[in-house]
Amino acid sequence: MKITNAKLVQKNSLIGSFDLELKSGLIIRGAMLLEKEGRRWIGFPSKEWTKSDGSKGYFPLLEFASKEVGDNFKKQAVPLAENAIAEATAAPAATAAPSRQERQRGTWNGPADGPDDAMPF
Repeated sequence: MKITNAKLVQKNSLIGSFDLELKSGLIIRGAMLLEKEGRRWIGFPSKEWTKSDGSKGYFPLLEFASKEVGDNFKKQAVPLAENAIAEATAAPAATAAPSRQERQRGTWNGPADGPDDAMPF
């Protein structure tokens, strides 16, 4: 599993966003690291819809076949996402600082590659 394009967002329960490349070669663009009440998890892209009362709802575009598979994924992905977002936030001295335009556009990602060891995802 590899994380790229990590960005710190910090809006409501959203900590940051990133792209996630699985061992299979599948790339999930716009995955999110979320936190609420001390619990962190990975959110996948979803489709917004309007409920009958006018409030917003979100329909998941991706989900796991079982809780066990989802829990295993979470154990592997959350630490990778935390590290990638932290690294993207604190640019090391060897990395050039982002330009003003990159900061404004949010296009500078810094070093965000996670370890690519033998994970099943």
